[in-house]
Amino acid sequence: MFGLVMIGLLLSVPVGFLLAGLPILFGGAVMSWIGYHAPVTRAPVLWAGAGAILAAVLAVAAEGPTLDDPTRNLNLPAACMIAGAVCATVYRRMITWSEDG
Repeated sequence: MFGLVMIGLLLSVPVGFLLAGLPILFGGAVMSWIGYHAPVTRAPVLWAGAGAILAAVLAVAAEGPTLDDPTRNLNLPAACMIAGAVCATVYRRMITWSEDG
């Protein structure tokens, strides 16, 4: 049984990359382009906020049409907000523009 779990874990890495890595790369490329053209948007807190908001929007959209249900569980959007903010902050840390040195 443990071997089956490990195989499932190993197979989830490529799927996880496609589900998470590609949107992160796309969002980072768009944000870096915006940062190149509008230097005021280079602040790491703006990147974290944008990552959190966009991840939460995607999580809510993935849950389906239950937006007006007050008993809805908000754990998925909250977890995605944290992950989105962390990913955006890490991505921002790796970017430098020509004026930055």
